[in-house]
Amino acid sequence: MLDKTIGDELHRLAAVRSAQNGMSSQLTSGSQPDYWFYQTCTEFGFYQTCEKGSKCMFVQITDVPFMANACEDLYGIKIADIEKNIETTNKHYGGLTPLGPDGKLGSCVLWPNGEVDPWAALSVLESPGVEQPVLWVDGASHHAWTHPSASSDQPSVIDARKTIRGQVEDFLGQDCKTMTSDAPAVLEGRGWKDRFFDF
Repeated sequence: MLDKTIGDELHRLAAVRSAQNGMSSQLTSGSQPDYWFYQTCTEFGFYQTCEKGSKCMFVQITDVPFMANACEDLYGIKIADIEKNIETTNKHYGGLTPLGPDGKLGSCVLWPNGEVDPWAALSVLESPGVEQPVLWVDGASHHAWTHPSASSDQPSVIDARKTIRGQVEDFLGQDCKTMTSDAPAVLEGRGWKDRFFDF
């Protein structure tokens, strides 16, 4: 995506997609390429594991080496490389302290997390500043609010969709290239739930 010799952003994205199509025969989930797994090898390292001897409530057969070995089998990416990739990603995005590469807090970022999402512990759960609010969705699983609406949706997910839509509309009305404050979010003594669920 950074190779400007390919052309503008659209042409670079098309080149990435073309390269991904070449990998689709190697790594697919059903009929679609599994881009998420590729990202675990090259950026995030988020693996659903259940280590032997742990207190994990699931079958204890899937550990980090088991998951990471697939990265080597498919892409030649070793565990040591995955660790470096995770370090690079965290350095670039700030990890749990989301500062940009310039050391400044970015703007127009919303951090939604579900209560029963096992990956929520790896996310930003406290607003680092007013430009990056958080949203905690009670009783919700991983990105439950991104699924199509259904009559069976729990109220917290319905509320989350409204909150996210409102926040995105607010962001679209701002100049998200600039940062107005480095200060942490101060919610005037109220909890973050009050801020996001007051309509």
